[in-house]
Amino acid sequence: MWNLKKIISEIEKRIKNIESHIPKIVDAWEKLIKERVIYYKKEMTIKIKETRITIDSCNKHQEVIELKQKLDILEKEVFLTISKYE
Repeated sequence: MWNLKKIISEIEKRIKNIESHIPKIVDAWEKLIKERVIYYKKEMTIKIKETRITIDSCNKHQEVIELKQKLDILEKEVFLTISKYE
């Protein structure tokens, strides 16, 4: 059970980190820094995939299922933000 709590804590930290990048993506677009947006797109893809792998390793637990749903929504938001400006 302790291991599950540790994993959930790690997933929550990763999700918060991904969320914190949305304003940075918008800022890069507003300043027309295309290289930065491309960097964020690659970085967010990697972070989301890594988080999804962690979630999939223990997705039978309700807490993790809820975090997976949150990540799914966040993933859509991140890439919608990026595509809005492309």
